[in-house]
Amino acid sequence: MDELNGVGNGRREGAKKRKYFPAEYTALRLLEYMIGNEKSGPFSVYRLMWIEGIRRQRRDRIRQILGRLVESGLVEAVPGNSTCYQASEIGKMEYPWIKGVLMFFDGKFEKQRRPPSPASFGRYSQFL
Repeated sequence: MDELNGVGNGRREGAKKRKYFPAEYTALRLLEYMIGNEKSGPFSVYRLMWIEGIRRQRRDRIRQILGRLVESGLVEAVPGNSTCYQASEIGKMEYPWIKGVLMFFDGKFEKQRRPPSPASFGRYSQFL
């Protein structure tokens, strides 16, 4: 505990507590946004940075996460002046599972239902 101000985390009193999410949460949130708004067309990195829930992520980190999503086949990169991204067919097939995991993260998961088991992750378990 910090003797100067009595705060256990070393922050001064009144300092904002920042909430950072793991890369897996950010990846699933990006994919959910791309699937839910697919009629808006391919998305640039700048546009994806302003999604509710991941606004605190750095641009290079989002690019890195999108690169891993492209490698795993969940997202397609659309070439052009600047690279844009859109959900692939595989990503769209995985949407119900993604929605369930995000509801579990956000605490909106129904108590009767069980969270997705690691066995249901399938071939994407090495990514998550």
